[in-house]
Amino acid sequence: VGLGWQRGRTAAMERGSHGEHAASARRPMLNGGDSPGPDVEAQNGNSHCSASEAETQRPQPRPVSLLKLFKYATALDRCVLFVATVGAIVQGVSGPALSFFMKDLFQAIYFPNDDGSLPPHGTGSHHERDDKVLHNLIVFLVLAGVSFVFSYVSFAGFSYVGDRLSMELKRKFFDNLLRKDVGWYDLHGTGEMATRLTNDTYDFKQGVSDKLASLIMGLAMSPAGFVVAFTHDWRLTLMMFIGIPFMAGSFAVAIKILQKAASSQQEFYAKAGGLAEMSIGAIRTVAAFGGYEREVAKYEEQLAEAEKNGVRAGFCNGFSMGVSTLAIYATFSIGFYVG
Repeated sequence: VGLGWQRGRTAAMERGSHGEHAASARRPMLNGGDSPGPDVEAQNGNSHCSASEAETQRPQPRPVSLLKLFKYATALDRCVLFVATVGAIVQGVSGPALSFFMKDLFQAIYFPNDDGSLPPHGTGSHHERDDKVLHNLIVFLVLAGVSFVFSYVSFAGFSYVGDRLSMELKRKFFDNLLRKDVGWYDLHGTGEMATRLTNDTYDFKQGVSDKLASLIMGLAMSPAGFVVAFTHDWRLTLMMFIGIPFMAGSFAVAIKILQKAASSQQEFYAKAGGLAEMSIGAIRTVAAFGGYEREVAKYEEQLAEAEKNGVRAGFCNGFSMGVSTLAIYATFSIGFYVG
């Protein structure tokens, strides 16, 4: 009996408290029509302020050095990177070496016959010319083999290390997500984090694998090309230097624009992916309240911003690449005219 009386008293007290809360909630509606009370407005204002403050307090990503990208590389990864770097350097030098031996090939093809006549005229023997052409043919075959082997070593090595580092980065990223406190998730959406995990690790893999191998090849090819050019004719090389500032400036502008556009598109795609995952995860609630059109509109808004940013970046990149191509062909024209 005492237990039943105690339960009834507790239930009565709960009904009374619920009634008081309902009355206090209805009181602003009775006093001011449809407008909420000052307490509700203050709460809404505080929530808006906290949301804006949370948006401003979100830490901005900071660029890191190239060596920091290989923070989680093991001793085996460093050995593979060393071999791949050597392969990329050799592959980059093989391009200017091809042009260096091309001169010998042309001279061997138009070497005089044994009787002194020039090809294609004359019917005399040409054993010496055949020996020179065969020698240059062997040189080109060896150069092709070296280029094939070292190019495969460089791209395979960087791709191997890129796959291992991206997988390790995913593990570290997920481990840090599990260690975060609850307040951290007020500033970062779970769906957005899943999208960033996929997209950012993919970009990281591309940056430390194929793209890095191509960068090292280009850095090795540039000084080797200058050496070959100055060896053949230093005056013509100095004359063709006039186009280098235009090419370098256009490439620098293109790289800067693409970096900024890629960062902005990552933000838009991350937000769009977060909205999609949240809507799909709560699809029953969305269907119950008829929120299909509203969620689709939010998703399309994020994609529209990403599209505008991509079109703007593509236009600027195309213009800068056009200027670079114009400078290259103009330099060729100057070389043909002066040479």
